[in-house]
Amino acid sequence: MIDNMGENLTKKIANALFPYMMYIKTRAKWNMEIKEDKKKYKVILFSHGFYGIPENYRAYINELVSQGNVVVAPYHTDGSAMHVALEEETIPFKPIEKEQYKERTTERIQNLEDAAYIFENYPEFKKHIDLSRIVAIGHSYGGGTVAGQLMNTELKGNDEDTPRLVGGIVMDSWMEPLKDIKKKYNAPLLSLHSSIWKWEGNETARADVDELNAYETQSMTLPETGHHNFNDFSFIQPFFFWLSKGIGKANVARTMERQFTAIHQFLKNLQ
Repeated sequence: MIDNMGENLTKKIANALFPYMMYIKTRAKWNMEIKEDKKKYKVILFSHGFYGIPENYRAYINELVSQGNVVVAPYHTDGSAMHVALEEETIPFKPIEKEQYKERTTERIQNLEDAAYIFENYPEFKKHIDLSRIVAIGHSYGGGTVAGQLMNTELKGNDEDTPRLVGGIVMDSWMEPLKDIKKKYNAPLLSLHSSIWKWEGNETARADVDELNAYETQSMTLPETGHHNFNDFSFIQPFFFWLSKGIGKANVARTMERQFTAIHQFLKNLQ
């Protein structure tokens, strides 16, 4: 009886402090058996933002998994994560430096090979995935990293065991550090961006890169949205983030649904 009262009180307090969390729903379930069929699932490499961690994007990752994708969301070890605790060391956050962007792009390219290595240790799982159809997704600093990855990763072969990047999705990407790296993308790109988080240097860099793009870039601006409309923070305390201009006036749940619709359609159209 006491335990139930405590549990109910906890739920009431959580609902009062974080009312929008009730809108986060998922169709993903833990430890489900993999369906035995001939279908091969896409692998998605997810990149968190500056001073972020993968846990900031649970709504996105769960949604992608629920649609039949295999998501790999590593902690970036270049110092751009909030904090990373490894078995033998911890990597604290450090201020961004120009060379750090190149370091993370290199790390992301290595992640393609790492994904193949990880799945080698799970043969019962590996037979259900297609490493030749990897899609990179990232937010903010992670979005810029995905753009850099598309510039520097060559499409090689079509063997299902050979890591191959076939597309990228960037969410409110930080492109300014790429202003001196003007290369063409090697795969299609979907660019989702907010209407608030803008400044001249970033917009100019994005325009310059898009102009050089050899593939068609699909671009979508979400009206009345801010930078944190692309992570779970918009659900925690929307009023606070609205005051700080982290999110816009748009309904946070509907905004996320619009993003999911665009992302799923893009993934569906990728060959």
